[in-house]
Amino acid sequence: MIHVRAPGRVNIIAEHTDYTDGFVLPMAIDLGVEITGEPSDERSLIVTSREEASTIELSTDADPRGDGSWRDYFAGVVRALRESGEVVPGARIEIRSSLPIGAGLSSSAALLVGTLYLLHELQGRTIDRTALARLAQRAEFLGTGARTGIMDQFVIANGRAGRAVLLDCRSLEETLVRLPSSASFLVVDSGVRHSVATSEYNVRRQECEAAAAALGVAALRDAGDGDRAKIEGLEEPLRSRALHVVQENERVLAASRAFEDADLALAGRLMSASHRSLRDLYEVSVPELDEIVDVAERTPGVHGARMTGAGFGGCVVVLIDAQRAGSVREHLLSSLRKRRGVDLRSWNVRASDGVEVIA
Repeated sequence: MIHVRAPGRVNIIAEHTDYTDGFVLPMAIDLGVEITGEPSDERSLIVTSREEASTIELSTDADPRGDGSWRDYFAGVVRALRESGEVVPGARIEIRSSLPIGAGLSSSAALLVGTLYLLHELQGRTIDRTALARLAQRAEFLGTGARTGIMDQFVIANGRAGRAVLLDCRSLEETLVRLPSSASFLVVDSGVRHSVATSEYNVRRQECEAAAAALGVAALRDAGDGDRAKIEGLEEPLRSRALHVVQENERVLAASRAFEDADLALAGRLMSASHRSLRDLYEVSVPELDEIVDVAERTPGVHGARMTGAGFGGCVVVLIDAQRAGSVREHLLSSLRKRRGVDLRSWNVRASDGVEVIA
């Protein structure tokens, strides 16, 4: 019996820059998926989920059905392993999760990274963590059709306690960014569920590819100051999408330096600017997310706030002065309760280690 924990992730700043070969600054968090498994002589995966309150069984040569069920994630795992020439072992697996589903904290990527890590451990095999991230990315595409970037899988595989990961999504070069003890992160769930596979995620990616082609660059990561006039000349929505990506990459690099310098005021301003760009230029926010950000930014002790994840729902991450974290959280949630008439779920999260075997 092997027990694996795969963390979720919060993207501190940078959204929709990973699949444009840009820069991102996520952290693995202390909410996650726990996956227990043991080998089986049968040629099948038998998976029980406490959250789904159900069990599925699929053969080791199964293919996704394309019906949006949670079974397809595991069918994606099976197919990705087969494509890569690896053995798909028979196994009995049990899953439990402290991550909210569809809230933008990468519950699906955590499930896939954790499952693939577990299946290698059950065979006594090791896998390079970057290779693990790529394999999980492929499994999600095969299972759901979502053309996700590499950010979520990479940080879930490579996270480090107390650090964010500045990732160059083209080269996969990573730089660990120290998060100062004066910083506290609060995640507030909007209550609006989203699905990367059924949202306009793939549409946004296609728009970025079209914008890059119109600018004559391989990816929007390659568009810089000299291309601003060309960007302004693009038709909408390509102009807005390109502007967001180019400016978001600049914000990511600036925020990384701000955290290293413990300049939370600057880091917070950059986070808030990122949200406005995602709302106005990339058009992936929703009113519920905007309301949380607005209330947070008016709360004393908050440095900045932004939606985190692909958008169309999910969560907001709020950067708070650590010494005031408790009172700020209470004040913020109370203000939202008065507006919404309901209590919103929230979590104080910390930067965590990546996927690992636990006792």
